[in-house]
Amino acid sequence: MLHAVVNLFVRSYILRFEAGSHLNSQSRRITTQLKILSRLINAAIWVVASGLALFTFPEVRALGAGLMASAGIASLLVGLAAQSVLGNLFSGVQLAFSNAISVGDVVVVEGEWGKIGEFTLSYVVVEIWDGRTLVVPSTYFTSNPIEAWTRNSSQILATVELDLDWHIKIDAVREEFSAFLAVTKLWDGRASNVVMTDATGGFIRVRLLASAANSDDQWDLRCLVREHMVTWMSETYPESLPQARMILKTPESSSPHVSA
Repeated sequence: MLHAVVNLFVRSYILRFEAGSHLNSQSRRITTQLKILSRLINAAIWVVASGLALFTFPEVRALGAGLMASAGIASLLVGLAAQSVLGNLFSGVQLAFSNAISVGDVVVVEGEWGKIGEFTLSYVVVEIWDGRTLVVPSTYFTSNPIEAWTRNSSQILATVELDLDWHIKIDAVREEFSAFLAVTKLWDGRASNVVMTDATGGFIRVRLLASAANSDDQWDLRCLVREHMVTWMSETYPESLPQARMILKTPESSSPHVSA
């Protein structure tokens, strides 16, 4: 009965936050902590209930007195045998109440991009973008660096870098990029710019930046920007596409000839 009451209370409280869980990082953290707390309380309820039920038998009470005498040695042996399990247990509690990650967060784990789909006391389930599922022990998140995209906010910046020839007209690129963002719903209007970040190796590197409301829109926006700008430059400014140059010298003349 206590188990059912705890689950009912936690579930009713979580329903207040789940509607905006993908947008509000605080709601995701509270939801995760409530789920972990309910699992801890339910585990304690079942342990205490099982103990009370067993101790209603006189034979078990007599056996319990003998077990108490060897409780120290038994707990030591159990602790050594279950070191990995206990490590994951404490790591799961630490992750939930340290706000390191929450259900719904977008993370990059082992080079895989995905969302935290389930959070337990022993493992974390990461739902990969292509439908696969990555089950990771809780100790991994407390002992390895991870890339969290939505820990504080779901809003994120999308960046696309292009290597172009030195003949590119940056002002024309800025105008076309701004015109493209104005007609796409994936751009949330917070930020956008075009800057030249490098000019080495015979090429210039241009970075296109735009903001998106969430990680899903950010990925789609990057793909659309890359596709549109490459198509536009190849049709409008084909001479600005990356070109390899070399200098040829003939034996009759010392003046170099540049060939593209």
